[in-house]
Amino acid sequence: MEIVLSGVKKEQNLIIDGDGITLYAQEDLPKPRAALFFTPHAGEWKRLVNCTPDAENNLECAELLQAVVILKGHRTKVYAEDEIWLNMYGSAAMATGGMGDTLAGIIAGLMKQASTPLGGVLSGVFFHSYIGDTLAKKRFIVLPSDIAKELPYYLKIFSEMSDTPYP
Repeated sequence: MEIVLSGVKKEQNLIIDGDGITLYAQEDLPKPRAALFFTPHAGEWKRLVNCTPDAENNLECAELLQAVVILKGHRTKVYAEDEIWLNMYGSAAMATGGMGDTLAGIIAGLMKQASTPLGGVLSGVFFHSYIGDTLAKKRFIVLPSDIAKELPYYLKIFSEMSDTPYP
């Protein structure tokens, strides 16, 4: 973790997920020069800043980290600067191993295509959950690979919409 944190450049974005969050929480590591993005689930969030997903001070906790926080859950929340974004999609059918890795990958890909890194984060959270929600209407379990497989289709559909990015 120290190698990653010390090697990242100021103009880069660093997404920390899973075990990276645990390592960051356990060790006294220097803050990287890059823009920082954490994608914790409830347990990782508690380890990272000792907050719970429903705490009223989650925005303050994110500000202390000097990071954008994508707090994964049934209704994923994004804490960025002084704003809180609540995702309106998602399904319990998505509660499978590797789903967070898929979300982090989608965010990373869209972050570089959007006009701002936060735009990529919000788009990634939306598409990940929207696709999962849509697939869950016909499946009991939605696998991360299902979402990855459908992503190009939904990106194409939404890119052709003229007035709004949401249905």
